[in-house]
Amino acid sequence: MRGEYSDRILEQKLKNENYIYQKLHFFPSFSILKSLGEKVQLQLSYSRRISRPIDFHLNPFPSTFSSSVISIGNPELQPDFPNSFEFNITSDFNLFTLNINNFYIYTENATTQVISLNNNGTQVLTFENMNFNRFIGSEISTTFTLLKVLKLSPSANIYSMESKGKIDDYDANYKTLTFDLSLNGTLKINKSTKFQLVTTYSGKSVTQQGYMFPNYFLTASLNQDFFAEKLSITLQARNLFNSNHIKFDEFGQNFNTKLDYRLETNIFTINVSYKFNNFKKNALMQGKTIDNEI
Repeated sequence: MRGEYSDRILEQKLKNENYIYQKLHFFPSFSILKSLGEKVQLQLSYSRRISRPIDFHLNPFPSTFSSSVISIGNPELQPDFPNSFEFNITSDFNLFTLNINNFYIYTENATTQVISLNNNGTQVLTFENMNFNRFIGSEISTTFTLLKVLKLSPSANIYSMESKGKIDDYDANYKTLTFDLSLNGTLKINKSTKFQLVTTYSGKSVTQQGYMFPNYFLTASLNQDFFAEKLSITLQARNLFNSNHIKFDEFGQNFNTKLDYRLETNIFTINVSYKFNNFKKNALMQGKTIDNEI
């Protein structure tokens, strides 16, 4: 059990207004671990945390993103409090590992971005505390190696999302089922050369005021080591096949907006690193005692 007292005072000197948030919070947590032989472990846990609003979300002065979009913070915004229940199953076999994470996350006073349209036709982004958000789902991941040269780490996450609250005096409630898939593959070409491919796919999901359409990302990299792994050069390619593409459909009482975000081109980077020494902790630095011999 942990206790925390929040004492926040925001002074708005132009309007001579103060925004005060003072409250005592408690954060219980527990974890139970059980081993089933040498290969399988079960874990049941609960934790309550706090997520405080950042300065940008609190700043009441407008920030201009473009000629048609501005953002105004909410100085009365309060922290939100995620409550997380998890039941995890971890198995480590000779040929592969398997992890199953079952979760239930309930967030009190959840913070969400709210979009409105003012009289000038400008979109206004701000932030409000909703009633609650709830996520229930399972994530399954595994890691295995094929022919000693190809390491694969696929994962699948399927979950239900639910939120309740009010925006501009109308109910902004939603509930949906969605999923995420990912694959991380590493091919060991030889002792000093590796090729890695990382891809993710997210299904259609909902927001407080709209939808985010399915999207995927694809990144590839090639790593080459030289001089007994002292010199390492990595070539990375992002946005392959124009994969970094996100689409939203957002709506309110007097507007409907379609957003389409995409990178204009492929991105290639080269990273070079060199180790000047292969420093290893001696026995004294590791907390061991060495007897001096005379």
